[in-house]
Amino acid sequence: MTDPNDLLSQLALQHGTDKARDHWYTPHYHRRFDALRDSPVSVLEIGVGGYQDPMTGGESLKMWRDYFPNGTIVGLDIHAKAMNLGERVHIEKGDITDRRVVRHLGETYGPFDIIIDDGSHRCDDVMMAWAYLWEFLKDGGWYVVEDLQTSYWSEYGGSSERTGETTIGWIFGLINHLHYADLNIANYHVTDYDRTLVGIELARNLAFIRKGDNTKPSEMMPEHPHALVGESRPDGVPMEVTVG
Repeated sequence: MTDPNDLLSQLALQHGTDKARDHWYTPHYHRRFDALRDSPVSVLEIGVGGYQDPMTGGESLKMWRDYFPNGTIVGLDIHAKAMNLGERVHIEKGDITDRRVVRHLGETYGPFDIIIDDGSHRCDDVMMAWAYLWEFLKDGGWYVVEDLQTSYWSEYGGSSERTGETTIGWIFGLINHLHYADLNIANYHVTDYDRTLVGIELARNLAFIRKGDNTKPSEMMPEHPHALVGESRPDGVPMEVTVG
């Protein structure tokens, strides 16, 4: 039984998206997004569903459309989709690991309040999508990665032993970026990711990453010891920091 106050789970079941039916992600979304329901938010979801069939999929886009009655909902899929879900829903075809596609999305519909990665779930795709899309997320915005279980599955580039090279390992790395000001590493160069990552919240197979201003010193701590802005890897993914 769903919480009678959890409209999102009700809409998910109504429209048939597995975000409630199989994974039960929607209560986690509702707790964080309920305050935004009447705002003119811009939401991007990677992955429309329905595979190659142009007239199937879009269940979660319908859910977001009805949950955010004043919002703009954008879906991206690697396969062409032809369904019409209303004037506030836009579906684009493209590969999220293509910078040209990302720039088109960001410049046409962004910046986004919410970005949800429900795409290929491959570890390399997940990390690259975040690195490319982060600049198009608003301050205060949420970047959500679904289906983290694939981080442990070899067919998705995951591993249950070598987790440092997977999506889970990348999330552990983000924790170091969140706490960059406290790293005791000589000549550490601060990146834009360090300065704009302000929170990471995890649920089963689900990660919420928050963007904001991470340059403010704590009231109980001295100012940040690192003052330089460094470089990311050539693919745009933040450089890994090994501590200990």
